[in-house]
Amino acid sequence: MKNETFYVAGFWRFQKMVLLISVFIMIAAIMTIDASLLPIHWNIYGEADQFANKYVALGFWPIIIFALMGMMVLIPKLEKRKENLKQSKKATSYALGGVTLLIFMLQIVAVFLALGLLESMGHWLIAGFSILILVMGN
Repeated sequence: MKNETFYVAGFWRFQKMVLLISVFIMIAAIMTIDASLLPIHWNIYGEADQFANKYVALGFWPIIIFALMGMMVLIPKLEKRKENLKQSKKATSYALGGVTLLIFMLQIVAVFLALGLLESMGHWLIAGFSILILVMGN
Protein backbone atom coordinates (compact mmCIF):
# COMPACT_ATOMS: atom_id res chain seq x y z
CA MET A 1 0.00 0.00 0.00
CA LYS A 2 1.28 3.45 -0.85
CA ASN A 3 2.14 5.81 1.98
CA GLU A 4 0.02 8.58 0.41
CA THR A 5 -3.16 6.67 1.26
CA PHE A 6 -2.58 7.35 4.95
CA TYR A 7 -2.39 11.17 4.70
CA VAL A 8 -4.57 13.83 3.07
CA ALA A 9 -3.79 15.05 -0.45
CA GLY A 10 -0.96 17.56 -0.53
CA PHE A 11 0.36 16.55 2.88
CA TRP A 12 3.76 15.38 1.64
CA ARG A 13 4.17 18.43 -0.58
CA PHE A 14 3.53 20.61 2.49
CA GLN A 15 6.01 18.64 4.62
CA LYS A 16 8.72 18.86 1.96
CA MET A 17 8.13 22.59 1.51
CA VAL A 18 8.44 23.24 5.26
CA LEU A 19 11.63 21.15 5.41
CA LEU A 20 13.14 23.01 2.46
CA ILE A 21 12.34 26.43 3.94
CA SER A 22 13.70 25.26 7.29
CA VAL A 23 17.01 24.26 5.68
CA PHE A 24 17.25 27.63 3.90
CA ILE A 25 16.60 29.46 7.18
CA MET A 26 19.29 27.35 8.86
CA ILE A 27 21.86 28.13 6.16
CA ALA A 28 21.04 31.85 6.16
CA ALA A 29 21.19 32.00 9.95
CA ILE A 30 24.53 30.18 10.11
CA MET A 31 26.00 32.67 7.65
CA THR A 32 24.47 35.69 9.44
CA ILE A 33 24.83 34.99 13.17
CA ASP A 34 28.23 35.74 14.69
CA ALA A 35 27.71 34.22 18.12
CA SER A 36 29.56 31.00 18.86
CA LEU A 37 26.98 29.75 21.40
CA LEU A 38 23.22 29.89 20.94
CA PRO A 39 20.39 28.78 23.26
CA ILE A 40 18.93 25.32 22.70
CA HIS A 41 16.74 24.99 25.79
CA TRP A 42 14.60 27.42 27.73
CA ASN A 43 13.30 27.12 31.29
CA ILE A 44 9.72 27.62 32.42
CA TYR A 45 10.26 31.40 32.51
CA GLY A 46 11.36 31.51 28.88
CA GLU A 47 15.00 32.15 29.75
CA ALA A 48 17.77 30.24 28.01
CA ASP A 49 19.43 27.70 30.30
CA GLN A 50 21.38 25.47 27.88
CA PHE A 51 23.59 26.48 24.98
CA ALA A 52 25.33 24.83 22.01
CA ASN A 53 27.49 25.98 19.12
CA LYS A 54 25.58 27.65 16.31
CA TYR A 55 25.75 24.67 13.95
CA VAL A 56 24.05 22.39 16.46
CA ALA A 57 21.61 25.05 17.68
CA LEU A 58 20.48 25.95 14.18
CA GLY A 59 20.85 22.52 12.57
CA PHE A 60 18.70 20.40 14.82
CA TRP A 61 15.43 22.09 13.77
CA PRO A 62 15.52 20.73 10.18
CA ILE A 63 16.80 17.42 11.54
CA ILE A 64 13.76 17.16 13.82
CA ILE A 65 11.42 17.89 10.91
CA PHE A 66 13.23 15.29 8.76
CA ALA A 67 13.02 12.72 11.58
CA LEU A 68 9.30 13.44 11.96
CA MET A 69 8.84 12.83 8.24
CA GLY A 70 10.74 9.55 8.59
CA MET A 71 8.47 8.55 11.43
CA MET A 72 5.46 9.32 9.24
CA VAL A 73 6.80 6.91 6.63
CA LEU A 74 7.44 4.17 9.20
CA ILE A 75 4.15 4.33 11.10
CA PRO A 76 2.00 2.95 8.24
CA LYS A 77 4.53 0.16 7.65
CA LEU A 78 4.53 -0.88 11.31
CA GLU A 79 0.81 -0.47 12.00
CA LYS A 80 -1.09 -3.74 11.80
CA ARG A 81 -4.55 -2.16 11.55
CA LYS A 82 -4.03 -0.22 8.33
CA GLU A 83 -7.76 0.34 7.79
CA ASN A 84 -8.00 2.25 11.08
CA LEU A 85 -5.03 4.38 10.04
CA LYS A 86 -6.67 5.13 6.67
CA GLN A 87 -9.91 6.14 8.39
CA SER A 88 -8.10 8.63 10.63
CA LYS A 89 -5.89 10.10 7.89
CA LYS A 90 -7.42 13.58 8.18
CA ALA A 91 -6.81 13.79 11.94
CA THR A 92 -3.34 12.27 11.62
CA SER A 93 -2.38 14.66 8.83
CA TYR A 94 -3.55 17.74 10.73
CA ALA A 95 -1.89 16.65 13.97
CA LEU A 96 1.46 15.87 12.33
CA GLY A 97 1.24 18.98 10.17
CA GLY A 98 0.58 21.03 13.32
CA VAL A 99 3.61 19.54 15.06
CA THR A 100 5.73 20.31 12.00
CA LEU A 101 4.52 23.91 11.99
CA LEU A 102 5.23 24.21 15.71
CA ILE A 103 8.82 23.06 15.19
CA PHE A 104 9.17 25.45 12.25
CA MET A 105 7.80 28.35 14.31
CA LEU A 106 10.20 27.55 17.15
CA GLN A 107 13.09 27.57 14.66
CA ILE A 108 12.13 31.05 13.47
CA VAL A 109 11.76 32.31 17.05
CA ALA A 110 15.14 30.79 17.99
CA VAL A 111 16.78 32.58 15.05
CA PHE A 112 15.14 35.88 16.05
CA LEU A 113 16.36 35.35 19.62
CA ALA A 114 19.88 34.72 18.36
CA LEU A 115 19.72 37.91 16.28
CA GLY A 116 18.53 39.89 19.31
CA LEU A 117 15.15 40.73 17.75
CA LEU A 118 13.20 38.96 20.54
CA GLU A 119 13.83 38.70 24.26
CA SER A 120 12.03 35.59 25.43
CA MET A 121 10.89 32.23 24.08
CA GLY A 122 8.15 31.82 26.72
CA HIS A 123 5.26 33.66 25.09
CA TRP A 124 5.95 32.13 21.69
CA LEU A 125 6.15 28.64 23.11
CA ILE A 126 2.82 29.05 24.90
CA ALA A 127 1.20 30.51 21.77
CA GLY A 128 2.56 27.70 19.60
CA PHE A 129 1.36 24.92 21.88
CA SER A 130 -2.03 26.62 22.27
CA ILE A 131 -2.51 26.74 18.51
CA LEU A 132 -1.34 23.12 18.22
CA ILE A 133 -3.88 21.99 20.83
CA LEU A 134 -6.56 24.01 19.07
CA VAL A 135 -5.79 22.36 15.72
CA MET A 136 -5.57 18.88 17.22
CA GLY A 137 -8.77 19.39 19.21
CA ASN A 138 -10.74 20.22 16.10
